Amino acid sequence: MKYDKNHALLECSIPGVPQKSGKVRDVFDLGDKLLMVVTDRISAFDVILPSGVPDKGKVLNQLSLFWMEFLGMKNHLITANVDEYPEILQPYKEDLRCRSMLVKKVEMVEVECIARGYLTGSGWKEYQKSQTVNSQPLRAGYQNASKLDEGLFTPTTKAEIGGHDEAISVADMARQTGDELANALKDASISCYTRAADYARQHGIIIADTAAIATASHSVSIAYPFPNSAISADRRNKGVPASRLRKFTCSAAASPK
Repeated sequence: MKYDKNHALLECSIPGVPQKSGKVRDVFDLGDKLLMVVTDRISAFDVILPSGVPDKGKVLNQLSLFWMEFLGMKNHLITANVDEYPEILQPYKEDLRCRSMLVKKVEMVEVECIARGYLTGSGWKEYQKSQTVNSQPLRAGYQNASKLDEGLFTPTTKAEIGGHDEAISVADMARQTGDELANALKDASISCYTRAADYARQHGIIIADTAAIATASHSVSIAYPFPNSAISADRRNKGVPASRLRKFTCSAAASPK
């Protein structure tokens, strides 16, 4: 394990276990299952920064677990209890505690399923130019951060490290996945976003947009909200990140210093 001077986990390694690394997660192949570890790495505009944020990975992992339980959709999770992990992982369980999950192997759809409830970020930028988002026409009159009349599905490509996710139209996605799967993922993404956004709003948080990764069997694994896509509902005009509003804690012991 590689920690920086602030004890942010930058790299996770387990000798003898095949590994692949994404921008934030390290994934280990255990044969019939995978171990997904959320590091404290920071990915900004698809660039991995040299420093990390201590315990950021724990927060993201607990958010994923919360939303998967709350939404109740079929997903890839086996367990997030490190005491139930295979014997080969037990020497590292304090490093893995709160920031990892054991999951089923699934065939991932190579698309990021994004649902929007507010017009922000790249969506707002496109709207200003063409009054569209992901080539979908919208009515006139929206302002930056306006609430959309209805949830909008705006998929992107899933880029490799060093690449950039690119917006694609729903029609482009359908050509890649087939109409049936594209429509199922669109409906599931908007449904999940709407339920999550309604719940968050009751607790003073606006979820502007969110993302999910899906499998070819129509199961959707949810990982949201992204930290920069949620703001305080009562301080929205000031743009205060929701991550400042609450302190997320893990019930299990933190990893050793």
